[in-house]
Amino acid sequence: MKYGTATSQQRPRSIRDRIRAFRPLVQVVAFLSLFLSCVLASFIVPIVPEYLRVNDTEIQIGVLLAANSFATIVANPVAAFVIDRHGYQIPVVGGLLLYAAAAFVSAFAKEIASHDLTKTYVVLFVARGVQGVGDAFAFAAGLAMVAVWYTNEDARAKAMGNTFAAAGIGLVVGYPFGGAFSAVPGGIDAGWKWPFIMTGLISLGAALIALLLGSSPPGGGGERTSNGSSGPSMFRLLCDPYVAVCCLSLVSTYSSLGLIEPLLPLWMKAKFRRPTPTTYDVGLILLALTVGFTIGSFVYGRIPGERCYWLNALVSQIVVAACLALLPLVALPNSRNLYYAIIPLFFMGLCFALVDLVLSLVLGIVVEKRYAYTSYGGVYAIVSTVFAVSFVISPICGTTVAKYVNFNWAAWGLAIFIFSTSFVLVLLRGMKGGAEEGAEEAAVEPTEKTKLLAGSAESSA
Repeated sequence: MKYGTATSQQRPRSIRDRIRAFRPLVQVVAFLSLFLSCVLASFIVPIVPEYLRVNDTEIQIGVLLAANSFATIVANPVAAFVIDRHGYQIPVVGGLLLYAAAAFVSAFAKEIASHDLTKTYVVLFVARGVQGVGDAFAFAAGLAMVAVWYTNEDARAKAMGNTFAAAGIGLVVGYPFGGAFSAVPGGIDAGWKWPFIMTGLISLGAALIALLLGSSPPGGGGERTSNGSSGPSMFRLLCDPYVAVCCLSLVSTYSSLGLIEPLLPLWMKAKFRRPTPTTYDVGLILLALTVGFTIGSFVYGRIPGERCYWLNALVSQIVVAACLALLPLVALPNSRNLYYAIIPLFFMGLCFALVDLVLSLVLGIVVEKRYAYTSYGGVYAIVSTVFAVSFVISPICGTTVAKYVNFNWAAWGLAIFIFSTSFVLVLLRGMKGGAEEGAEEAAVEPTEKTKLLAGSAESSA
């Protein structure tokens, strides 16, 4: 079934109807939702210590940076319920407006707090919490919107790949974006404001586009049930064996970030002393991971031919484990070159993106084959929760491991864990692609799902 097809009786279309029929705008909204989330989360990192004049209280900075992830975890069940009951439009517009509010409040935090640094910290903490709630709604609703508008397997893979690439691009842009603006004329206060103001304005523009798109694709395909009831809860979805397998795989691959992010800079400075790595060197090495993630997200959705999802995810997760195991070998005396680390980190990011994207596509298929269309919000809220939890525990796990275990053994131990958990993906062999099973369903009889879509099309005509 293709959305946006013309009916036999053509009617004059308004400007809004033409906007709604232009499907690339759906990708724009979903892309900006993830992009803005990552930009807001990352560009604050290099400049917040100087802005708050904090030198020796890393705990305060860590709590501030993790505030949005905590808020996302708490808000995700609510977001899943709202998306399943009311569709994606209200949540995605609301999430983007929360981004804008958080950005503008952060931009003028000192003015709101009357230049009191303690009160400024509280204002920023609240703004980060608001941003986290926006993440819960915009992330899950953005992915649900793509899943509803793109039912063809290849088209959905491409659209999802573009959406996930936004996360990598946001991180690539965010860190240097914040550092560059901290050096503008007018000092740190002026440099602090402009990134937030710009992201706030972009958030408002994305919210307007989402509002114009409407709550369902033209020609039918609404994501609400006929009686407006919500889909299964997140807990019930987690009890589904296919969803549980996807979550276990995502947790194991996300855990690699918990090791790499805090420990890699310490390991580099301890092993490569001549010359001592600078902040620029550390950023360049970590950039390889992000660039690999971005390329993997873009490329996978454009690969032609039939996709064997479980095998793609299995091989990718094994490669992530292998790259993590090879990383300590860069520091061996015979091959001690800092920039050799770019190679395993790049392929780790590349395959990490494939695991993330493939399992998100599988979760969409699980919803379509085992539940009603209303369940998109629940499964993608679960993905958002797993992602947020990883960023909450990453500094805790990383610093603890750094204190009691050296980097080499930590990397090898985590590689073994990722490798061993990868084989649970074999259980996904029964999950076929949407196009393949869709043809089988059409050959037999209309299912409850197709009746629902037909009824939605009649009501929107």
